Formats: sequence, structure tokens, C-alpha cells
Amino acid sequence: MGYRVLSNADGEIRVKASEEMELHFRGGVALAIDPFNFAAWGPLHKIAVAILSGTPIILKPATVIAPITHRMIEMLVSAGIIPEGAIQIVHGPADSLIGLFDHFEPVDALLFTGSGHTAAILQRDPRLSQIRLSLEKDSPNVFAIGDDVEPGSPAWKLAVRHAASELCENSGQRCTGERKIIVAQRNKDRFIADLDEELATKRIGRPLNDDGSRNDVAMGPLVSRQQYEAARAGVRRLVDAGAQIVIGAEDGSKGAWLGGVKPTHGFFFAPVVLKVEDPDRVPIVHSEEVFAPVATILDDGGLGIERMIELSNAGGPKLVAAYYTNDPARARRFVTGAAHIHGRILIANDQARDTPLLSATGHGTPWPELHHGIPGFGSELGGLRALAIFN
Repeated sequence: MGYRVLSNADGEIRVKASEEMELHFRGGVALAIDPFNFAAWGPLHKIAVAILSGTPIILKPATVIAPITHRMIEMLVSAGIIPEGAIQIVHGPADSLIGLFDHFEPVDALLFTGSGHTAAILQRDPRLSQIRLSLEKDSPNVFAIGDDVEPGSPAWKLAVRHAASELCENSGQRCTGERKIIVAQRNKDRFIADLDEELATKRIGRPLNDDGSRNDVAMGPLVSRQQYEAARAGVRRLVDAGAQIVIGAEDGSKGAWLGGVKPTHGFFFAPVVLKVEDPDRVPIVHSEEVFAPVATILDDGGLGIERMIELSNAGGPKLVAAYYTNDPARARRFVTGAAHIHGRILIANDQARDTPLLSATGHGTPWPELHHGIPGFGSELGGLRALAIFN
């Protein structure tokens, strides 16, 4: 059944969510802070649950994409599907919102999606300790290939294709993007070679020409100069810490460029893949996410599934993980060993190669009821779970 609003009396809204569940909401206002990488969809899932719960919302989009979000809000308002006064949009740097925190009351909510660095600052602010807080922050997500998957097998080819897609989707600017690729030690060199070959087919350039015609490209530029410089700095930090570049170049200039595109023009940044021989000596790979088409390959040291779980869990909670295996016992062990700090885990095998769900990405399609995030770490606000923050 769908949601049904049962009453709106005495300042309380009751929503019949199912035959067994009825949610009650009482006033307040929500402040939603969104990142640049999903200018429309990101705010929409916050707006939907806030409006459904009877909570007016103040939206602060990332400055670099603010015109897109602003236009979307204009369209929603002009369509008459948003109650008058239920949504406001403000623009400017994030620190311009700090003064609003002084006016928060316990019934209010802060809905944040963005960097782990900013989320940590928010968590330490005493003014936010008494309100309803949702923090969906980035993480060095995991992409692991079991030691039972042989090079050239269907699962291996699927993993290689997905690894390349994960690097290229949104030019690597995705909160679910892979950052740690974990492979069996004996297969590491072969995986690097196969991934390099796959990435060579991913053309980089302008999606549209001046006349409106489309180019067949897999990647466009990064969103801004700031993000471009941050990508270069992130790769430099990894190299300085002991990682070695095996695909691409430190400045993102080496890739499958579309004819006429010069890497030094605009904010284009080709995929960069690094490797680390001893992950325990390079802890930055477990704690820092370079929000760009950048990933680091680690190997299991020949120790198999238990070492892969250890490397997956290193660095704490993460949004997503993928594990490729043909062995049900390995799949079961990976899930039981890693699920407690991963929002969702995709398991894929030889038979998964033609599944539409896996057609674009190695993490699967995030249905609303899938938990994109973990308790205490924040999550996307979809389904009944999202309404709980206002309940």
C-alpha cells in the first residue's frame, strides 16, 4: 500500500505507512546541505520525505551547481506540487549557514550529504547534539575479487568491466565509487593489465559539441577547477605515502582522449590507478577518498578471504562494497565479516554477467529500501527508513 496522511490536528501529522506501521510527526524545520555531484536527484530525496512528514525544508546546494538546483526548485514550485512556503533555497558558501545553527530546536533536523571532513566538523558542533541529524558522508569504498576467480573467467571479465565503469561514471565523482580494489596477490599484475586495456576503450572528452551533436565518450571533465586541483593533490598524497601509479599519470593527463581534446584544457582528469605493496604501511588508502577517477589496488598477500575482509574493513564504515566470487562459502564469509560496516554489499559470480541490475556499475542499483549507509554513519533518505528521522 502507499502512504496515507490520516490527520493533521494539533500540530501533529499521522502517516499510515503500512497496516503495521503508523508514523507521527511534530513540527520543526529541516536544513538540507547537498554536494555538487547530484544537482537534482540529491535534493529531491530529502525534499520528498520532509514534505511527506509535514516538515518545511531549507535547501543549501553546492555553490558550483546551484543554478541547476535553483531551476529545479522553480519548476517544482511553478508546477504547484509543493505546498506554499514549504521549501526555501539559499546559496553561498557552507560556512554562511553556521548562524542558522543558533536557532535550531530539538524538533529540527539537519540532513547532510558530503565529505567526511565536513561531516566530522558538524558532528563536533555542540549546537547539533540535540537535533535530528543525518550525515551521509563519503568513504573509500571496496571492490574485491575473490582468490577463486580465475583470470579470463566470466566473473573476472565482469569485474574488470565494472571496475572500469566505476572509475568513469560521473568522472569518478560518486559517493559509491570504488576507491580500494582488492585482488589475490597472484592475480594482481594480470588484473592491472586487463583493467588498463579496458580503460583504453573509455574515451574522454566533451559529451556535446557546440552544434549540439553528441560525442561517444565515457567521461567528461570534473565539475570545477577546485575539484580538479583536489584530485591532483589527492593523487600526490597517495604517491607521497608510498603508492605507485600503474595506470595513468599523476596529473590526470594520460588517457584515451577524444580527438581534439587537450588534457591541459578545462578540468579533464583521466583515470589514475595506483597499487600498494604493503597496505598496512600506507594507511591513507583506508582513510582518504580522492573524489575523482582514482583507485588503489591492494592484494591479499596470498592469505585469501580473511585478509580481504581485513582490508575491506580497514578504515571504518563505508557506504558500499562489491565482492566477486563463484564460491558460496566465500560469499557467505565475506558478508558475515564485512556487512556490519558496509551499507550494502553486492555479490557477483559467473552467472551475474547478463543481469540488467549490473549493466552499468559494480555496486548494483540502489533501490529505495536498500540501506545506502549504516547506522551512525548516515544514509540516503529513501523509503520508510527515511521517515524515521522525522518520527
